[in-house]
Amino acid sequence: MGARVKRGYEITIADASDGHQVVDIIPPGPELLVSSGESIKLD
Repeated sequence: MGARVKRGYEITIADASDGHQVVDIIPPGPELLVSSGESIKLD
């Protein structure tokens, strides 16, 4: 998660309940607080 690409950060968001994944681009701006390859869990 959080791979740096030319136009921002490319992140993969996965839903643990059904395995669905979405890849999104976050535009350049504030630095991400998650390292590449790190996972976070949302409630």
